Amino acid sequence: MRLEASIKNTFSAITMQLVAMLIGLILPRLYLSNFGSEVNGLVSSITQFIAYFTLVEAGLASATTTTLYLPLAEDNHNRVNEILAAAKEFYFHIGYIFSGLVLCLALIYPSVIKTNSLTNIEMGILVLVLGFNGAFDFFTLSRYRALLTADQRYYIVANASTLASIINFLLVVLTMYFNCSVVVVRTVALTSFILRSLLLNIYVRRNYKYVDYSVTPDHQALNKRWDAMILQLLGLVQNALPVVMLTFFSNLKVVSVYSIYNMVAASILSILASITNGFSASFGDMIAKKETEVLQKTYIQYELLFFMLMIWAYSCMNILYLSFIRIYTAGIHDVNYLEPLVAFLFVLNGLAYSFKTPAGTLIGSAGVFKETKPSTMIQTAIAIGLSLLLTPFWGIVGVLIALIISNLYRDIDLVIFMSKNVTKLPCRQSFIRILNGILMFGITNLPFHFLVIDTGGFGQWFLTAIGVALWSMVVVITYNLIADREVLFQILRRLNGSKIKLYRRRKL
Repeated sequence: MRLEASIKNTFSAITMQLVAMLIGLILPRLYLSNFGSEVNGLVSSITQFIAYFTLVEAGLASATTTTLYLPLAEDNHNRVNEILAAAKEFYFHIGYIFSGLVLCLALIYPSVIKTNSLTNIEMGILVLVLGFNGAFDFFTLSRYRALLTADQRYYIVANASTLASIINFLLVVLTMYFNCSVVVVRTVALTSFILRSLLLNIYVRRNYKYVDYSVTPDHQALNKRWDAMILQLLGLVQNALPVVMLTFFSNLKVVSVYSIYNMVAASILSILASITNGFSASFGDMIAKKETEVLQKTYIQYELLFFMLMIWAYSCMNILYLSFIRIYTAGIHDVNYLEPLVAFLFVLNGLAYSFKTPAGTLIGSAGVFKETKPSTMIQTAIAIGLSLLLTPFWGIVGVLIALIISNLYRDIDLVIFMSKNVTKLPCRQSFIRILNGILMFGITNLPFHFLVIDTGGFGQWFLTAIGVALWSMVVVITYNLIADREVLFQILRRLNGSKIKLYRRRKL
C-alpha cells in the first residue's frame, strides 16, 4: 500500500510539475513579448522578495506533517485534531503577519526601484496582487496540505494544483489577448488559486469527517517548527538570494536574464522534488513504526532511482540548454541572453543541489530538524557570504559559484549525518553513487563536446531533444547495469510486483 501511495503521489506530483514547467516556459516568453525584459525582471524581483516573507511560516508545514505521521498511523483521531487545531491557529497568525509585510513592501518598493514601464502606484498594486496568493494560502490551503501529505494523499493536492495552474494559464493568455496591463493580468489570474483551496476544503470535509478544529489545540506538538525554520531558510536562500543580490548589485535586465535561465533549472528541480514528495510520507510511516530493515532496503532503492533520473535530466539539460535559450529569446534584443558559462554553472548548481536530495528527504520523515540545524546554518552563511563577496564583481556567475560551493558542503555533511543517525547504512555507498553519477554525466556529455547542436526552431529542437534523451537513458541504464546491477533489479522486481497487485485489486 505504501508503494502504491508513493507511485500515485509521485505520478501526480510529476504531472503537476510538468504542467507547471510547460506553462512556466510559455508565460515568461509572453511577458517578454508583451511587456519587455524590464517588466519581466520586475515581476521576478517582487516575487523573490515576497518569497522571503514566507519565513514567517518558518517550518510550520514540515513540523505539522512530521508530527502527524504517528497519530495517523495509529488512527488516533483526537491527537490528529489537536495538532490540526494548533496548526490552524498558527497559520492564521502567520497570515496576518505576512499580509502586513506585503503591505509594507507595496509602500516601500516603488520608492526604491525605478522603472519607466510602470508608475509607482501600479508597482504597489502589483506587489499586493503577487502577495495575495501567499496570504490566501496561509488562511486556507496550508492546513489541508499538511494533513493530506502526512496521510500519503499528496496526489490530491497535486491534482488540485494542476487544475489551478491550467486555469491560471488560460486566464493570463485571455487577458493578454485583450492587451490588459500586467497588473490586470496577474489580478484576474488569482481566481484559479482560490478555486484550488475550495476544492481541497471540499475533499477534506468529505473524506475526513472526524476532523474538528474546535478541540483544544496542542501547541507543544509543533515545537519543532523553530528548528525546521532553518531548513526552510536554506530553501529560500537557494530560490530568492540570487534575484535579490542581482536586484541591488546589477539591474532589472540582468535579473531577467537570470530568471529565464532559472526558469528551466527550477523546472528540473521541481520535477525531481516530485519524487521526494511521493516517498517522504512513506519513509515517515516506516520510521514512526520503527521498521528499520524495510527503511534501509527502500532507501537504497530510492537513492539509486533518484540518482539515475537526476543524471538523465541534467545531462539532457546541459546538452540542450543553450539551444533552447537561443530559440526562446529569439527577437529579444534589449539584453544578451546567450551566456554559455551561466548555462553550465546552472547545471553544476543543479547537480550539487540534487546530490543531497535523497538524504534530505529523510529530514522531514524523521523529524531531525534540530539535529541538522547547525550544518544548515553553515550552508546558508556560506551562500550569503560568498554571494555578497562575488556578485558585485561577477554578477550571475558570482552568485552561482556561491550556491555551488554551499551545496557541495551540504552534500557531504547531510549524507554522513543521515547514514549515521537515520538509515544506519554505510555512507560509503552513497558517496560511491555520487561518484558514479558524476562519471555518468561526463560520459553522456562527452560526445557533445565535439558536436554542436544548432536547431532552427522548437520543432527541430524537440526532435533533437528526443534523441538526446534516448542517448542519455541508454548511458544511465547501461552504466548502472554494470555498477549497481543488484539494486537496479530489486527496483524493477518491486515495481513489477506492485503492478501485479494493483491489477489484481482492480480486477476484484
